[in-house]
Amino acid sequence: MNEILFHGSTRYFDRFDLEKSRLKLDFGRGIYLSTRQDHSASIIKTNVGYVYSYEVNLTEAREFLRIFRFRSDSLEWVKFVLDNRHLITGTQLSSIRAKDYDIIMGPTVDNVLKRELDSITLDGGFALLSKTAQNKKLAQIRDKFKPDVYPEQVCLKTQKAVNLFDRSRVGMWIIGPGGVKYVKC
Repeated sequence: MNEILFHGSTRYFDRFDLEKSRLKLDFGRGIYLSTRQDHSASIIKTNVGYVYSYEVNLTEAREFLRIFRFRSDSLEWVKFVLDNRHLITGTQLSSIRAKDYDIIMGPTVDNVLKRELDSITLDGGFALLSKTAQNKKLAQIRDKFKPDVYPEQVCLKTQKAVNLFDRSRVGMWIIGPGGVKYVKC
């Protein structure tokens, strides 16, 4: 079954470029897409931008891409996000290794969870806690998360995954001072 996924940007481009992706995001360096067009548009934060749409069959893609999907209630997801967003020196909380996958999917961090994760890493004491105490603290944070607030995100981690999406663009919304215009590709 085909899925439509969206990517918001302030720049026009023909192809994704992994080298232009940023570090310290939920799933680390990669190209991020959303399951909702409005969420991709909200990321732009300027009066001018583009929301690109892609139609892909991720079930078929599993035959040639390594895809991992987190559940929203997963403690492993919280650990993975913390590992990637804060890059705490000398620690790896999650057993999931980003380098083992072409695509990683899962919930988008909401503002409550982001504040909670920021607070435990800024105080400096989290890394000194026992594994049991760390897991308890992360479980408390996870329980505050509202999975329905934001859509699922899809992170393209490798050029192989990027190539699939570059071939799958179906359209884009151009957002400008004159309004919004849809262009089919």
